[in-house]
Amino acid sequence: MATESQKVLEMLESGKITAEEAEKLLSALNQPEPEESYSGKAKWLRVRVYEGDLNHAKVKVNIPLRLVKSMVKLGMKFSGAIPDKVQEKLAEKGINVNLEDMDADSVAEIIDEISNFGPLDLVEVDEKDTKTRVEVKLE
Repeated sequence: MATESQKVLEMLESGKITAEEAEKLLSALNQPEPEESYSGKAKWLRVRVYEGDLNHAKVKVNIPLRLVKSMVKLGMKFSGAIPDKVQEKLAEKGINVNLEDMDADSVAEIIDEISNFGPLDLVEVDEKDTKTRVEVKLE
């Protein structure tokens, strides 16, 4: 940065810029480097499905985590509307869709905590025999 400041002063000395312009340039040079736009907190749920060509995804799904939170909250309101027989069948397979015992704020807090881990590979399935790969990530 010293050489950049020196160049500004040389431009001022040679009359290429005014003192006011030099002051603005020097002030800008002394500003701290901006941080990268990525803050380390995940903002997206990304799903990729590859088949055949493992370099180009056939399916790409990008969902903002804020939308995931909203969808979960909405789903929680309707989880009690699922017929008991359907809930029983799902429970036999280890799937609990009755979320009435959880509150929306707790779910939102869980999603926030997970997003704090930054980029995170949640699921990766790689079947080399069939040239199929599935990725679920937080980015």
